[in-house]
Amino acid sequence: MQRLLHLKDEVVMSMTEQKSALAEFFRNDSWVAKLCHLSDIFGKLNDLNMSFHGKNCNIFTFKGKIEAFTKKLAIWKSRTENGNLEMFTATDDF
Repeated sequence: MQRLLHLKDEVVMSMTEQKSALAEFFRNDSWVAKLCHLSDIFGKLNDLNMSFHGKNCNIFTFKGKIEAFTKKLAIWKSRTENGNLEMFTATDDF
């Protein structure tokens, strides 16, 4: 999703040349904002997943990382409700 966002303008040009109706989605700010948010969320989940790989990982480190991520979710929710989106860089930039 991050690559799609980075190549958004090129994708729109290509879809427009092919006369694809999907190009309209990329012209819709609401839809692009949702794409940005999903990109940020999946990026955070990917980071969590990648932290599970390695030699020193076991059930105890997994549990700790999942608990920490759950606490981050609560903090992110609170900040988002107050209009602070700095932890979601793509969404904040958009």
